[in-house]
Amino acid sequence: MTKKYFNLSRYKELVKFQEKNSDKLQIIGEELRRNFIELALRNEELLKSNDQLKQQLNGVLKELNLIKQERKEKVARKEARANRKGLPKRDPMTAEIYKELIREAEGPTYIHVRNRIALCLLAVTGRRINELLPLKVNQLKTLVEENWIAIDRAKCGPSNHKVFLTKEGKKMIQDRKKDFQLIFLIKESNAYVFSPETNHFKKLRREVITTDVNKVMQKVSKIFHFQVSQILPAIAFASAILRSYGKILKMLSL
Repeated sequence: MTKKYFNLSRYKELVKFQEKNSDKLQIIGEELRRNFIELALRNEELLKSNDQLKQQLNGVLKELNLIKQERKEKVARKEARANRKGLPKRDPMTAEIYKELIREAEGPTYIHVRNRIALCLLAVTGRRINELLPLKVNQLKTLVEENWIAIDRAKCGPSNHKVFLTKEGKKMIQDRKKDFQLIFLIKESNAYVFSPETNHFKKLRREVITTDVNKVMQKVSKIFHFQVSQILPAIAFASAILRSYGKILKMLSL
């Protein structure tokens, strides 16, 4: 039987080897732990970035849906405009209708005079009633004496738009000369043509003059069996006025 001897040096070498392996394993474990931590942090960043991208995508989709909706509404409005029925054709203002309007507005009071002047100006200028409200007495004098008047247009065209009287318009103005002379007598040049009776420097509210004029037109409507409105004067005389104005501009350009 052989006797085994304990090799101390060999044992020490094994212990050192195991210690080295243990240190290496510890280092590897630390590296793995750090790597896992980095992966976890990156994963968290990716999740946050993903949420931000989702939010941005949702915002883009909302904007896209809004654009699509606006386009649909635009197409619907365009189709509605194309399919809507136009206003019924109105009969043009005639001398007979104008005479009835003036006759219906006859009376001695300031309001009667104001209504007659309003009807006359609506007829000869072809403008809307709200465009007549800012008129001053000096502008009315220009119309009577020089046969033209400057009016600021409410919807389109240049401000201080000049309207020149036609032959028919001049006759209408002459027929109402007494009414105009009364206004020139009781009001100063910088006063409003259409004003309350108690304050000539205060512009009359549109509702007041519209109500007064409509009352006259409603009564005349019953006589002619169709609706007489404030638009009729513009239909009747505006084209003739604009043609005359166009001829004057053409002559001035030569």
